[in-house]
Amino acid sequence: MRELELDTIKIDRTFVGQMLEKPQVARIVKAIVSLGHALGLKTTAEGIQSEDTVGRLLKLGCDTGQGYLFGEPQRASVVAEALRNAPPRERGKVARPRRIA
Repeated sequence: MRELELDTIKIDRTFVGQMLEKPQVARIVKAIVSLGHALGLKTTAEGIQSEDTVGRLLKLGCDTGQGYLFGEPQRASVVAEALRNAPPRERGKVARPRRIA
């Protein structure tokens, strides 16, 4: 992994969506976060849909998150318009995952 010059590990939404109901899946997510941090990488959880999931991810030390809780997918034309109308200091924030910590 170090040879690939990675800076982030993404945790797939299939794990994130099941972690509250299935202890085994929660342990897998914990292991992914721990592995990422041990390698000096940030972790991003995909598919976050509830505050409870955010709370669990925060306890595990996950760095950032993406999902419907933060906003629904938008058409490219809508995103382009939002970027054109955003104040300069906000432009880079539109496409980045949200920090959950």
